Amino acid sequence: MSSSPLECSRCSKIVEGRAIQAVNKHYHLACFVCDYCQTQLGPPVPFYPRYGRFYCKNCEQSLFGEYCKACGQVISADGTPSLQALGSFWHQEHFVCTSCSKALGSFWHQEHFVCTSCSAPLGDGFVNKRDQPYCRTCASGVSSH
Repeated sequence: MSSSPLECSRCSKIVEGRAIQAVNKHYHLACFVCDYCQTQLGPPVPFYPRYGRFYCKNCEQSLFGEYCKACGQVISADGTPSLQALGSFWHQEHFVCTSCSKALGSFWHQEHFVCTSCSAPLGDGFVNKRDQPYCRTCASGVSSH
């Protein structure tokens, strides 16, 4: 039983010698590159498959990553603490109380969590309008645009 030659999934030429196999496809070493910046991928450079294409870490993060609402920098997938709140993503250290500027983590300072319009304490319930917290009464008078 003979095996058929491997065809490179990028250039469609026969792969002779060393090859890289990724997502059940084969590539010449020189053909296995980041689809965006053309950086050589494969050991030791990690690759990230997206939509049938491969990206290096930097390109994957800049093209598909989430960005911190406060600083505008990409939120890394390397385990850097981050969270999602008020319809945006934040580095954990940038999600701060607007009253005292201390980091909130995943908790609100109850005494500072007030309606944007009337400053009434919000407790457990609020309405998010234009990425700002409002009490139900004030929210009815705020447009969503």
